[in-house]
Amino acid sequence: MQERSPYSTAKKKVKKIKGFYRHVFIYIVINTAILCIKGWFLGIFSGAEPEFTEWVYWNILSTPLIWGTVLLTHGFYIYSLQPKSLIKKWEARQIKKIMDADESNFRNTINK
Repeated sequence: MQERSPYSTAKKKVKKIKGFYRHVFIYIVINTAILCIKGWFLGIFSGAEPEFTEWVYWNILSTPLIWGTVLLTHGFYIYSLQPKSLIKKWEARQIKKIMDADESNFRNTINK
């Protein structure tokens, strides 16, 4: 098994971050265009059934929302904020908090 040098590890991380920023740029460009033409596009269907117009409206809005969720997940992954590590950090803080409280209660009991 080949060990990775710090340089190659850093280079790989920079490449991932660069890919994330590209993803953000494309998200902004495409969704700005979608939201800008939303009014024009809905105007085409102004004579259509209200249910159909509402369906088109929600489909136009769902693209940025769903894609935004995927983008947020991508950002968490790139910046190592995976839910697993966040949960472990939270658990460690809670354990420390409980241990500190127990130690404080123990000291109060001894001092009485």
